[in-house]
Amino acid sequence: MEIWFGDNPYFYIRNNKDIENLVSTLLDNTVVCDDKQGGSILLKLSTKALLISLFSYMHDYTDPSQKTFTNIMRLLQAGQIDEDYVKRRSPLDTIFEEIHELDPESFAVKQYDIFCRMCDGTTKQTAIASCIERLKELGVSATEDEDIATENVVSVIKSIEDEIEQKGWRKTSPLQSRFYGSWTNL
Repeated sequence: MEIWFGDNPYFYIRNNKDIENLVSTLLDNTVVCDDKQGGSILLKLSTKALLISLFSYMHDYTDPSQKTFTNIMRLLQAGQIDEDYVKRRSPLDTIFEEIHELDPESFAVKQYDIFCRMCDGTTKQTAIASCIERLKELGVSATEDEDIATENVVSVIKSIEDEIEQKGWRKTSPLQSRFYGSWTNL
């Protein structure tokens, strides 16, 4: 476990399932206002699809040095538009349109399409705001030092990992342990 502490979680992503596990871990371990109030299933599913699409985009189409939570936050901010113009395309929409032209079978594009089909303009902005709040809860911002942002995320994940071990659960595989994908009682 000492190897995990302080590393960028992107290092452990090898495939789409790993991305889904990372996003599920993030969603399960952060709470935003909508969660406390019961939130809609549609909002939860659209938030998950959006985060999966962003993490997949970063994994498949960016340089390793760019694979940070800070850049995920920057992408989310690129998706925000003024409420008076919810019908307009955001810079984030443009990014995924360009990827679609290059690679229509991309997992990132498919997840972003799911996100867009689930949301009207207002729900889309609410899902983006929910993702931003979740990352802020982990100490991530679009302007802070990327090492500090990664360190904050890793410290939260490390504390969750310690709690799980204290409960007497064991991991089913080393890679899954990084994302808490499968746990069983001893």
